[in-house]
Amino acid sequence: MVLYHRRSGHALVLNPTGSWIWTLLVEPTSVAGLVAELRRRHPAVPLDQAERDVTALLDDLRTHGVVESRP
Repeated sequence: MVLYHRRSGHALVLNPTGSWIWTLLVEPTSVAGLVAELRRRHPAVPLDQAERDVTALLDDLRTHGVVESRP
């Protein structure tokens, strides 16, 4: 999946797992919620790795301006 930010002209390429997580963002959710969903789908992924991966993806999405954090 490729996300294109029209105002900045930047594109962000997501791998299959990143694309799946992107679909979960249709509803507001927490990092913990996304980590739990990732571990349900891929139970062999250790908790600390899932947390790092989800956090890194969200950081990239925020950096590229395609998602915003809510308090």
